[in-house]
Amino acid sequence: MIMNERFEKARANVIYAIKEYAGLGTYGEKSIHAVLKKYIEPNTDFHEVGVFGSIADICIGNEIYEIQTRALYKLKSKLKKFLPYYKVCVVHPIIADKTVYTFDPHTGTVLKKRKSPKKGYVYDFLPHVYGLKELISEPGISFKIMMINASEYRIPAVKKGRKDIKFDTVPDELVCEINIEKPSDFRKLLPVSLPDKFSSADYASAAHMTRNDASISLGILYKCGIIEKIDKKGNAFIYRIIE
Repeated sequence: MIMNERFEKARANVIYAIKEYAGLGTYGEKSIHAVLKKYIEPNTDFHEVGVFGSIADICIGNEIYEIQTRALYKLKSKLKKFLPYYKVCVVHPIIADKTVYTFDPHTGTVLKKRKSPKKGYVYDFLPHVYGLKELISEPGISFKIMMINASEYRIPAVKKGRKDIKFDTVPDELVCEINIEKPSDFRKLLPVSLPDKFSSADYASAAHMTRNDASISLGILYKCGIIEKIDKKGNAFIYRIIE
């Protein structure tokens, strides 16, 4: 079974979350988490396993997978417990393209549909992983970045003039996976358009992110020994990639 077929099978098993509306807030962001869990390990016997007083999303032998759709720093205490005894892969989805639907929760009729202008890039992982920076060099830890296209479902706001209420985000397609097995693999997250010598502003432009996120990203790449500081212009450091 090829990768996308496996993903589609996992998605089909979870998609009922939209069809079986059970009240606002029941599912939240859980559809992405549930689909990725099924994709990584279809056998639910290995899901939600108790380990050292915490619940691992997936535990198979000496391997644990933790799927985190939002702030990675929230995993820190759990990872510190797991890593001395298990290999741990942190799985993080990034939405590349998103379509937003507003639907009637009673009839299921789509009232509005629009393409979100916001794009996600693999480079977004670097500022996300900052909260785990002290663990990225630990033996046994790895990361799996999953680029997906998704549909966001909303229901109309109760009061006029308010924003529609987010109900769930459902993955539609797996674009690609990027595996980070060791610190040097963070090299995969270097934008190809970077000049030989670059500043945080150059990185921000190439990676489609803010200057603040670019500075955080460069800090991670520097920590991993992928880039080095070679100069300074005003308050800005100048970097180059270590060959």
